[in-house]
Amino acid sequence: MFCLNGSYDGNLENKSHEQITVGSNCFEGTIVTVEIVKIWRTSDFTDNKIPNEYCKNVTMLKDTDGKVITEITIPSNITVVGERAFENCTAITSVTITEPDTTLSMYAFYYCKNLVTVNFPSNFSQTIIRYATFCQCSSLVNFDIPSSVVQLNDYAFAYSRKVVLDVSNIKYFGQRACRGTTIKSNLNDEITNIG
Repeated sequence: MFCLNGSYDGNLENKSHEQITVGSNCFEGTIVTVEIVKIWRTSDFTDNKIPNEYCKNVTMLKDTDGKVITEITIPSNITVVGERAFENCTAITSVTITEPDTTLSMYAFYYCKNLVTVNFPSNFSQTIIRYATFCQCSSLVNFDIPSSVVQLNDYAFAYSRKVVLDVSNIKYFGQRACRGTTIKSNLNDEITNIG
C-alpha cells in the first residue's frame, strides 16, 4: 500500500486494478495523475482469446519495444475478445478485427472514449453485437455494421453519440441498443423486436 500527500504524477506500468491497493483517504487533498500502462503482447493470448479485462482501465498501450500504440489489430488467431477486455481503455483510437469468426463479448469495448474507428473483414460472419459492446464510445464515428450482423443486443451502441449507423440489416434491437446514436437507413421489413 502507498499513500501520498501533495501531488503525484506517476506511472504504474503493467499493474491491473487488482494489483494496486490504496488506503482510505490516501489521496485526500492530493492532485493525482496516474497512467496505467500495458505492454501489448500477443503471447498473453492463450486459447485463441484476449482475456477478460485484459486492457481494462489502461491509459497507455506500448509495444514490446516501448513504443506507444493507439491502433491495434486483433491477431488472426483470436476468435474471442473477452468480456470487458478493453473496458475504459482510453489508449486505443482504432481497432481492426482480422478474423471473420471473432466473437466480441459483452462490454468488450465499453466506454472506450477515444475509440474512433472499428474495422471488420468483409467476410465477417458473426450475427450479433452483444450487450454494451460499444456502449459509451463517445468518439466512435467510423463504424460500418457488417452485413452478417442481424441482432444488436441491449445497449450495443448506447450513448455513442457521434456514430451514424446503417441498420438496414438488423432484425432485432435490444433495449436501448442505439440510444443516442444517429440512424442513417430505413429499418428492415423483417424486424422481430425493438427493445
